[in-house]
Amino acid sequence: MDKLLNVNGLRAGYGGYDKVKDVSFTVAQGEIFGIVGESGCGKSTVLKAVMHLPASGVVVTGGSIVFDGRDLKALSPEEFRRLRGSELCMVFQNSSSSMNPIRKIKKQSYETIKSHRDISKTDAYDMMASVFEKLGLNDFKRIMNSCPYELSGGMNQRVAIALAMVMEPKLILADEPTSALDVTTQSQVVDELRLLREKFGTSVVIVSHNIGVISKMADNVAIMYGGRIVEMGRTDKVLKNPLHPYTRALIKAVPKLNAETLPAGLEGNPPQDCRADMGCAFAPRCAFCSGECKHMEYSMTKAEDDHYFACAMAAKGEDYGKCAVVCQ
Repeated sequence: MDKLLNVNGLRAGYGGYDKVKDVSFTVAQGEIFGIVGESGCGKSTVLKAVMHLPASGVVVTGGSIVFDGRDLKALSPEEFRRLRGSELCMVFQNSSSSMNPIRKIKKQSYETIKSHRDISKTDAYDMMASVFEKLGLNDFKRIMNSCPYELSGGMNQRVAIALAMVMEPKLILADEPTSALDVTTQSQVVDELRLLREKFGTSVVIVSHNIGVISKMADNVAIMYGGRIVEMGRTDKVLKNPLHPYTRALIKAVPKLNAETLPAGLEGNPPQDCRADMGCAFAPRCAFCSGECKHMEYSMTKAEDDHYFACAMAAKGEDYGKCAVVCQ
């Protein structure tokens, strides 16, 4: 498959310091790519850097972001404005906050479509109806005549996905789209995102804390820690055979239905910003850390095709224990 998005050596952050450093990954046409990690690891910063949202305060300080053959850093503000919404869209964690709570969905939908295309209200309404039908969203008329405050959080999230798809963009960036929802609604949103590929051929980059969500929908996954990717590859390979201690700790922390007690959490706290010095950022929390881990330069090791990791101990073939794989 052709590469739609190519992020290479990305450095980005806020207020003069980098939150992410040396982040590289590609997304193919029609691929769903997941990014997983604790709060503060830089997941959302990566999406905001790709989307180039000035209001977010994210500043790209290095690396390249190429989307559909275009260098996004080289685009003018006007060129980027035309790109957003038409070819590149973002779905936020709480989508209702990005909409006017007291204006009908119908009117807000028309304004969104009108900003990219010279179209009548009737035709815009028909476009939204077509998207709703393809995504299996029922009760179209009631939803379009409702205000966001009259809809549930899950329905607002699903409407936001439909609205993002109305212009049939090539790529959607989804920032924690299921974190504020109950389990049943999470499943509906996940199914809706997967339908985007089946119905429209859309690529998706999804950020989530929930390994279960990622295991269900992502083709490939990147595990982030301390502003860097520490493991990346095919989702099934990474979750069934995790090589980085942090990946193993994340999987091990997922509760089991038949467990008598909850799993112990990972001791310590993640770094608040990207470490400027050399060495593994996870070393202070890693039970298998050796002296060299604190001084080795960051690099990714290839385990096999499409599976990479950044751990000196694993690269040496050290056996530092097996974790219970619960997401299959």
